[in-house]
Amino acid sequence: MKRIFTLLIFVAVLTLTFVPKTQANSSKPLESLLEEDTVASSIRNILYSPRATTKQQLDSISQYVNSNKNSEYYSLRMAMLGGVLMRLTHNADVERIRNLFDSYRSYMEELPNRYFFYENWYFLVESYLFSGQEVTAAELARQLYLQADKEGDLQGKAFATYVLGMFYQMQNLNEYALEYYQLALPLFKKDKNWDLYDVCGINTMDVMIEQGVEEGLMDIFYTLDSLANETIINDMRYPLNHYNVLITKGISSTYVFGDNKERLKPYLDETRALFSKYSHIVFDSIALQTIERGYARLTGDIKTELELTATIQRNMKERSELANLGRETKLMAECYSKLGDAENAAKYYAEYIELNDSLNQVIKRSAINHVAAEYNLDRLKDLNFQLTEQVTSTKKAVMWLLFGILMLILITLALAVFHYRQRAKDLKRVSEMKTAFIRGITHEINTPLNAVLGFSEVIANMANTPEQVNMAGLVKINSKRLVKVVNDTLYLSDYDSGTIIDTTPTMVNLAAFTNRVRDIVEEMEQCHFIELSGDVFLDIKVHEPSLEALLLNLMHNAVHHGEPPVYVDYSRNSDGKIVFRVRDSGEKLSREVQKSMFERFYKANSFTDGLGVGLSVAQIAADRIGATIEYNDKNESGNEFVVIL
Repeated sequence: MKRIFTLLIFVAVLTLTFVPKTQANSSKPLESLLEEDTVASSIRNILYSPRATTKQQLDSISQYVNSNKNSEYYSLRMAMLGGVLMRLTHNADVERIRNLFDSYRSYMEELPNRYFFYENWYFLVESYLFSGQEVTAAELARQLYLQADKEGDLQGKAFATYVLGMFYQMQNLNEYALEYYQLALPLFKKDKNWDLYDVCGINTMDVMIEQGVEEGLMDIFYTLDSLANETIINDMRYPLNHYNVLITKGISSTYVFGDNKERLKPYLDETRALFSKYSHIVFDSIALQTIERGYARLTGDIKTELELTATIQRNMKERSELANLGRETKLMAECYSKLGDAENAAKYYAEYIELNDSLNQVIKRSAINHVAAEYNLDRLKDLNFQLTEQVTSTKKAVMWLLFGILMLILITLALAVFHYRQRAKDLKRVSEMKTAFIRGITHEINTPLNAVLGFSEVIANMANTPEQVNMAGLVKINSKRLVKVVNDTLYLSDYDSGTIIDTTPTMVNLAAFTNRVRDIVEEMEQCHFIELSGDVFLDIKVHEPSLEALLLNLMHNAVHHGEPPVYVDYSRNSDGKIVFRVRDSGEKLSREVQKSMFERFYKANSFTDGLGVGLSVAQIAADRIGATIEYNDKNESGNEFVVIL
């Protein structure tokens, strides 16, 4: 053992020696900063607070922050406070957002971690962009990029690159938009800026679909979906914000699945439930209206789709979100076209064209192309190449680490195999002892039981009064039930121990066979309401004991747990297979019971007698003769099990 541990230590040292060293980050990650200062964390949590308490919380925290200016976290708190105020301001009020950014900018610039600075700058650009002031937004984006380029900050470049992609997308130049989005995505991913990675991914999917690009589309969607699922687990707080989760689940799914109702509806259902659960922190109704519009489109309810689109368009006008107004106006025209209203369709198409008039487009594109020249696309591609090189270097480090781990695993595995073999011998011996004990105890129980059964017959024949006959009958019935429990236990034990059973088939006449099994069950349960039907001349070659165990347990289950009458029929279907149907007239099993009914020792409720192994034995017996057994859920009443042999 000492030699093994010495070897393990040697491999670990060797691994660490050859793994390339990575440079430490000089600034702490965002989450680390928030963990250090609970006040900063509380400021961020305002975004997750009920709308009614937001202003009160802001006033209270602002007073506290301003009264503690000597705190080492003062700049962090002020930077976060400015960012929250910007996000709680309506997009249409861009001048207020601009004033807030200018007021808090100095605090953002003081922080070693530049995330807040560039994120809030990006948000300012986005506000101008969505309010239709694209030329101003273009100039601010140019300044953003030049500042990030000067500082060599990847986060800032990612924000600027993403904004340029948005510019091109809004001008319907999707080919260029896709190129810039694909440059921004890996930068956001590298810095684990998941919120921007999410919205950039959604926009990327949008333009990919417009361009007919399928490669990589589903990879992006499922990555975003997994981020959204993780956020839901974390009570809508990390790694995405609550709004991005709703957008991912409700809107990006419509991009990907379109009119595929089967794939899309679960996402819409989930989003609707999330809106309901987190209504206290969701400020924007447009996303929910978009979800409801998706339902209307799926069900072909064009009138509801039109009404919701009109509401969304009206909200866009009120909020001065001119960038998205064009899309909604075009959708209005499409809805009227579906309804056959040519006059209104033409009206909204004309409005859409006016919103995108050629002269205005020329002016905007001129400003955007000027910004694109400043961005220097070739340099951005070089940056992505450098990023790829970093990834390659990291992969080499990971390969060395994996090599070391593999060596540790191999050594550990060798030790485990040695101990496992020893353990397996002990377990095998214990299993053999268990099987021998069960077989022995069942034999010892069966012997006196057979004697009890035999004497109960004699006593019944010798009885002089109805009461004596009844008592003898009770002894016989319960003895037979106990025999079934013992046989089922032995059957399961043989199966678990791997006991080899001779399953040689023999010729069986189904009419005589099913009559015999019915007699056994009716005698056991003292009933006479099992009705048989089938071809009396139908013979099959099958392992008779297994088929008997299968049908006996199904019939017994129907009689014991169902309601009379019980119907059993057998026939040969069009494929030449034998089909058995066992149906009772009782209450239909619930979905929950259906999921677990073939499990061992499962009972629908604690009041049900028996061990709960009958259907398990039936399942094993079916496997042994190559049959399938299923519960027919299509019947409106009663319970039917179908066996196909």
